[in-house]
Amino acid sequence: MEATRMTAVILTMILAVTLLAYSPRIVQSIKAPSLEPTSIEENPQFLWANRWLDLLIQAFILFAVIAAVSAQLRSDGRSRW
Repeated sequence: MEATRMTAVILTMILAVTLLAYSPRIVQSIKAPSLEPTSIEENPQFLWANRWLDLLIQAFILFAVIAAVSAQLRSDGRSRW
């Protein structure tokens, strides 16, 4: 049970760091002067060239949710009924 809690804490911290790293507000506040903003209409290949990153983040979020729900629903060995 302690290992499950530690796993949930570690996954939560990694998820928080990932969300902060890719948060649009934070990224927009730190602008590099050499990079011009672009839109999907101007550069549609960007969406498919970086699809692996999107899928990786979604898979991690799904794994974190499954681990958290599993930890919440796990029986502690004592039966309430």
